[in-house]
Amino acid sequence: MVSLDLRDRLSPLERLILLVSAICHDLGHPGLTNGYQVNAGTELAMVYNDASPLENYHCALTFHLLRQAPLLPLNNQDGKAFRKGVIACILATDIAKQADLVAKFKQMASSFDWKESGQREMASNGLYLY
Repeated sequence: MVSLDLRDRLSPLERLILLVSAICHDLGHPGLTNGYQVNAGTELAMVYNDASPLENYHCALTFHLLRQAPLLPLNNQDGKAFRKGVIACILATDIAKQADLVAKFKQMASSFDWKESGQREMASNGLYLY
């Protein structure tokens, strides 16, 4: 088993992003796939222009609920980073995009550096894959 020591490597904000993303990544899921949504021309497919309609819906619903019951006292800068991170993590769960994400993750793995923010973000998105 591989231990990533994420508690020591990720900031509290990054850990919060991963936790909220994990909890909300299927929030409000209607039980039908993106392919169905697009092929049937559902309202979700129309609203999100056939681009990951379910994942975009999960993101929108997450932030709609968080706005209604603001449980996270984040300053403006952290709030923006939180929103950006949660959206990236949830969008990364679209199965149609995971082959590309895995390929990028594997390319980066040999020279991975926890100090580079772009690589940290890719790792956060990739944590859903394993």
